[in-house]
Amino acid sequence: MSGELAGKTALVTGGSRGIGRGIAQRLARAGALVAIHYGSKRDAAEATTRDIEAAGGSAFPIGCDISSPQQIKAMFGGLDDEFRCRTGATGLDILVNNAGVAVIGHLQDYSEADFERQFGTNQKGPFFVTQNALSATAR
Repeated sequence: MSGELAGKTALVTGGSRGIGRGIAQRLARAGALVAIHYGSKRDAAEATTRDIEAAGGSAFPIGCDISSPQQIKAMFGGLDDEFRCRTGATGLDILVNNAGVAVIGHLQDYSEADFERQFGTNQKGPFFVTQNALSATAR
């Protein structure tokens, strides 16, 4: 697909649904090869990928627990492999940190596990994704 982002690579965390899906579709329409990150809903990421490809774009799903720095590092290794296979080059051009979770309920019922899940996904995850992305763009 041609466009202003032809030849560029992108990662959209939380790209399988909602706002992330819309961003991934827009990037693909502009010509980018888009990695559709998902946490647990692989089927949604595959559906987004199919929709992008049906519209003439390029995308692939990639899973990772965004709250785990080790999984994030492994995800970037997988991104490099996929980018190399599809484009002949490695590296990331565009990062959209979109993944997020919300624990809904009353404050008095909020557990430490709820806090860890929300903090890990919404604060720790974007930090370590960005850190790895900076290394990936330097290649």
